[in-house]
Amino acid sequence: MPLALRRRTPIRWRRGASATFRSDRQHRHAPGHHNTTIGDRDEQQSAPRRRTNLYGVRCRSAVPTPVQRAALLLCDASGFSTAEIAEILGSTEESVEGVLELARETLSTLRSVPAESAPPPNSSAERVITSAFAEAFESGNLGRIEALLTDDAALELRPSLTAYRGCSAVSRFLSSDLLHGHRKYRLAAGRVDLRPTFACYVLEPHSALCHADGAIALTLQGSQIRTLTRFTNTGDVARFGFPPAIVVP
Repeated sequence: MPLALRRRTPIRWRRGASATFRSDRQHRHAPGHHNTTIGDRDEQQSAPRRRTNLYGVRCRSAVPTPVQRAALLLCDASGFSTAEIAEILGSTEESVEGVLELARETLSTLRSVPAESAPPPNSSAERVITSAFAEAFESGNLGRIEALLTDDAALELRPSLTAYRGCSAVSRFLSSDLLHGHRKYRLAAGRVDLRPTFACYVLEPHSALCHADGAIALTLQGSQIRTLTRFTNTGDVARFGFPPAIVVP
């Protein structure tokens, strides 16, 4: 089969593939150019795929949350625009730009300073961190929560994709949105996407019944919390396997 007919349909997630192929085909027939063998052509086509796979491996190991990884891979590895990514993720272009900026800052930081790995799931080291967070959150002790955060900690809201970066910014959000006034919570522990996750239940005055108010997933780094992901939809609680309400004594 002639080389020019080997691939005629561009692949959606490899947006530069068809244009590159046409450019190579034109160059191949230019005066003074030696035709590339099929084996060489296959090797050239496999090189971008190897680079994309290596980039994906680095993102999975370094970028803390699935949404950050998805946005970064769609943009940097697959070539989607921020408008297209916003449509795919059901968000706004401005929010996607913020998520991309946060993910790239994380990658840039890790190039210069190797990050500590998270403790193994269900290990005693993990339980120490998650128990301390749950106790501080339920008691509304913002100072104890701050002590558990890394200096470059981030808080991400789902599904809005809004993000806050830095320990002070995270603390301001927690004090103004979650831990303000007389609202008190009870947390139920679980795991989502291998991350420790808590369903948040609001304590009602004069009632033992507590209704769900979203969830919080933690990304750990060493003995601290690197990222808080706040799920604001109550429907996420049931999707993660938690009950919609609990009874406290």
